[in-house]
Amino acid sequence: MTARHFAQWGDLLIRTVAGIIFMLAGAGKLFGVFGGPGIEGFSGMLAGIGFPAAGLLAYLVGTVELVGGILLVIGLWTTVPAALLATIMAVAIVTVHRSQGWGGIRFPLLLLAVMVRYIGTAGYCSMLSCVTPKRKRR
Repeated sequence: MTARHFAQWGDLLIRTVAGIIFMLAGAGKLFGVFGGPGIEGFSGMLAGIGFPAAGLLAYLVGTVELVGGILLVIGLWTTVPAALLATIMAVAIVTVHRSQGWGGIRFPLLLLAVMVRYIGTAGYCSMLSCVTPKRKRR
């Protein structure tokens, strides 16, 4: 295996793990599974911070995390979910995690950086790379 192959497989691993993290977080926000607060707990937390329409926002964030995570795992249409998830992470860092100092922002910041990487391309071994014909090099 060459260094390029290791980089490609590493890219696939990062995208898959990030997708699983977002899937589980979204399911926790929506359904209260995996230690998540459920929709009432999450919307209550958003309302407590001062977000308007906290109930609607809670459903939106949970759905974006769940569906976006699934799309990341399979590598399909990753640009939009990655941009939305990056936005969610940026807002979460500023509104929730910043008050906890470095220990509070480091994980959301890492997820933000990973999502920025997938805006524009799904990377190696995605559904689109499997169905898109390869271009011949000149």
